[in-house]
Amino acid sequence: MAQTPKEFLASVASNGPLLTSLKRDMSTGGELHTTYDQEVSRETVPVALAFKTLSSKIYNERNSSRARISITETDNFQERCSETNKPTEFLCNVTTCKSTVATGTAVTAASLYLISSTVKDIDGVHAEKIDVVATSYPTLVSKVIHPELKLTITTTKELVAAGTALPADAAGTTVTIDDIDCAKALKTTQTIADWAALALDLCEEVNYTFPSILASFTSSSQFLRQKRRSVFFLAANRRNSFKELVTAKVSVSLHSTKAAAVAAQGTRLSIIPNNLIYSGVLFNVNEQGVLNDTGTLVATTNSRDVYYGYGSETYSYTASVPTATAYAALVSGGAYQQVGYTIKPWQFNLWRLERVFIVMK
Repeated sequence: MAQTPKEFLASVASNGPLLTSLKRDMSTGGELHTTYDQEVSRETVPVALAFKTLSSKIYNERNSSRARISITETDNFQERCSETNKPTEFLCNVTTCKSTVATGTAVTAASLYLISSTVKDIDGVHAEKIDVVATSYPTLVSKVIHPELKLTITTTKELVAAGTALPADAAGTTVTIDDIDCAKALKTTQTIADWAALALDLCEEVNYTFPSILASFTSSSQFLRQKRRSVFFLAANRRNSFKELVTAKVSVSLHSTKAAAVAAQGTRLSIIPNNLIYSGVLFNVNEQGVLNDTGTLVATTNSRDVYYGYGSETYSYTASVPTATAYAALVSGGAYQQVGYTIKPWQFNLWRLERVFIVMK
């Protein structure tokens, strides 16, 4: 038998048998690792790493021209996920998933529930990809009482996908959507409760001009004997208009549309004064801007009148709106009368109607 040389050239060295071993345990993270072990020539170098090749090692045997090569591969990489309870403003549970991918793999595209995505190179062939994902987003709710109307306002905040369109307008509700980043937006919804049943009376000081009132005319006549002429006297019993700072009652109501507010505006007290102007022969009348009842003024000359002669003159006038008698009844009744209103667009896609009432004087 020929002696085996202690050292021989790689070109004439043959590889030994290929040994295979399998391993799957906690140290492999549950992955199946296959190790190939073989005797080779000492000049053999480790093979280049490829995807799913975990290691390639050369073990030189002491005082020998031979070496051993060990290559470990896996059939597949497992994804490892962990959950974290992270109660912050919009987070409760967060899932972190780590996976081994080929170097150059792109990060996960931004989406509503993706918090972050990173890819870290490991060895030029493999990289670790870490995705942090929110399992869900809670809806945050806050409530407050409107300081003037004493109605409950509920505000809800939730995260939605960027680019979410605004919903259609709804009475009693306002919605805003503000982008947070390229993937998420903050949707804020505010609703006001029981607005349709609102019947609120406020007090407000206003300047109001009360009308002139003509109660009656006082007339008298005289006959001048020396001049043989009739003379007539006419005096108006009137209260002139005046402006006064009064406390008004302001009734507030809310409506879904402008048309609904107009339909509920009520009837204002209509004051249309008269201008009583008459230029006659026996007497003149000049009472402008007054509330009056229907009336007739008659002047008759003395039968011995040689200046005008014997005769009479008549002036009839119509009533104002309201009449002096009707207005006096409003004053004595002491009830509030509607004198005005305002209709304005308000918050929460509603219209605000304010009706002003005062007591007549």
